[in-house]
Amino acid sequence: MAENRIQLLGIIAAVLAVWIVSGNLFIAGVRQERQLRRAKTPSILPAAQPANVQAALAAATAEKPYAYTGGFESPFRAYGSGPSNGGSIRAAPARRPAFTLKAILTKGKPQAILEDDQGTTFICGAGDTIRNQKVVAIGERGVTLRDRQGTYEIPVRQ
Repeated sequence: MAENRIQLLGIIAAVLAVWIVSGNLFIAGVRQERQLRRAKTPSILPAAQPANVQAALAAATAEKPYAYTGGFESPFRAYGSGPSNGGSIRAAPARRPAFTLKAILTKGKPQAILEDDQGTTFICGAGDTIRNQKVVAIGERGVTLRDRQGTYEIPVRQ
C-alpha cells in the first residue's frame, strides 16, 4: 500500500510538472503572439512624421499667442492687488460698422436703404436696430444712428 501511495504521488508530481511546463509554454506563446501583432500594427503616423511632430512641438513661437487691448492686465497677478500696470483697465472701443446710405424713401413712413462694409443691404425705418445701431431718425439730408458710443449721422451723398 505504501508503494501505491509513492507511485500515486510520483504520478501526481509528473502531471503537475507537465501542467506547469505546458502552462508556461502557453503563456510564452501568447506573449510572442502579442509582440507579433504589435509589430504588424501600422502606426497612425508615417515613419518620418514623429520627428517632424517633435520638432514642431519643441519649436518656440516668436509671437505671443494672445493680444491685450487697452491697458495691459496680467492674469497672473496676486488676488486683490489691483491692476498690474498701475492704471485703470479700459477695453478698446468697439468698431462701428461702416454703413453707406444708398437711398431714402420719404413717401409715407420714411425708410432708408443702408449697406454695410460686407455688402449686406438693410431697409429700415426709425426705431429699427441694425448691427447694434439704432435708427433714431430719417431725414432728407441723412440718417441718424445711435450706439453705445453716441449718436452720429450718415449724410446723403450728392
